[in-house]
Amino acid sequence: MTNRFTTLMLLAMLTIAPTSLQAQSAVFTTEQQNKLAKWMSEYGKIMTLDSNVTAALGITKHGQSLTINQLGYERSTIKHIYMILPNSGFLIGVDTPAAGVYVYHLDANFKLIAAVKNVSGKLSVIPTADAKRGVDVEINDWITEKLNKY
Repeated sequence: MTNRFTTLMLLAMLTIAPTSLQAQSAVFTTEQQNKLAKWMSEYGKIMTLDSNVTAALGITKHGQSLTINQLGYERSTIKHIYMILPNSGFLIGVDTPAAGVYVYHLDANFKLIAAVKNVSGKLSVIPTADAKRGVDVEINDWITEKLNKY
């Protein structure tokens, strides 16, 4: 009986664990990834990323630039950004007038590699737990606002 009680208590604690202890969970399905790739080829815009940001994300060495295709949309002055990287990973980000720019680097399996924010020209690393929550929010926003509507 004690063993069962301990197991139930452990499950209860995991259920109410703070988000920072939980794994990032949002992902695009294969169908959604294909739709994003199609939209990218049709509506994407070529842009050169800030070399400080790409270096902080581990994509380039400091001073090297990266030019890639960007897909984005704006809703209520907030810009949502999606970019496929040459190594099959991708960047997802959000640009908000009040809070700055947040960029998340994920591998092809949606594993968070790195995340940075740029607030008023100051670049800083986003702690992993916060970054995972941010990735979930952004992916879910893409799903509900774009992918499920079109």
